[in-house]
Parts: sequence; structure tokens; C-alpha cells
Amino acid sequence: MQTNKVTVEEWFETWNQRDWDKFTTFISPETEMVTVATGENLRGHAGWRQVWDLWNTGFPGHRLTITNLIAGDEGVAVEAVFDGTHSGPFGTPAGDIPATGKSVHTPFVGYTLLENGRVTSYHLYFDTLTILAQLGVAPTSA
Repeated sequence: MQTNKVTVEEWFETWNQRDWDKFTTFISPETEMVTVATGENLRGHAGWRQVWDLWNTGFPGHRLTITNLIAGDEGVAVEAVFDGTHSGPFGTPAGDIPATGKSVHTPFVGYTLLENGRVTSYHLYFDTLTILAQLGVAPTSA
């Protein structure tokens, strides 16, 4: 359990450091990445590269901050926050959103399965409406 916890913490930090080569050492070449909010299911390093490029293009200086982490023998559940400024085009299933210059602060949950110290599956849960409202392209909730 402790090994899985440390692995996921280090993996998140390589994301924050924008170190693609190191990031891929944490994920299996056959890994599955599911973004539940959008229904996307991507595979392997090429799939992760799509996710990497999407967030790093739209929010180049963003940061992930882990707020809670629960580790088990096979997986790790992470509650975290995404903070960034929308300074580049951000791709969505409905099309690109041009840079707005607005900041977002969005909680998310990720569930990671690991095998032999490498990520084999990652399911990401976040509220797309919260992000869109913070960017000013969707109404805010009442």
C-alpha cells in the first residue's frame, strides 16, 4: 500500500514538473485512461499524450494539488485540485475554447489501478460545468 501511495504522489509531481519522459515511466504502455465526464477512453502512452497536450496547451502553468489520498494493495484513490489560468486554446468534445485569461480552481477525483509499480488504469472524475462556468463560457449555478 505504501509503495502505491508513493508511486502516485511521485507520478502527480512529474505531471506538475511537465516531465513527459519521466511521467511515462509510471504508466504501463497498455494503460487505460478514462475521463468519465466526457466519456473519453484513451489507451497507452499515445492516449495519455492526448490528455497531456490538452491540459498543458489550455493551461500551461497549471498545478495539481493532492488533498486526500487513500492507498490499497491494487489501487489509489486521489482527491485533488486543478489550479490554472486558461492562456491557450482548450480542446473540448464540442470544440476548442479560445484562451480567456481566466483562472480555474477545480476539484477532481482520480482512481488509479497499479500493477508492478505502474499505472494500468486511471479513471478521472470532475465537473465539466464548474470549469466551463469559471471560464465564462457556461452559466454559473444559482
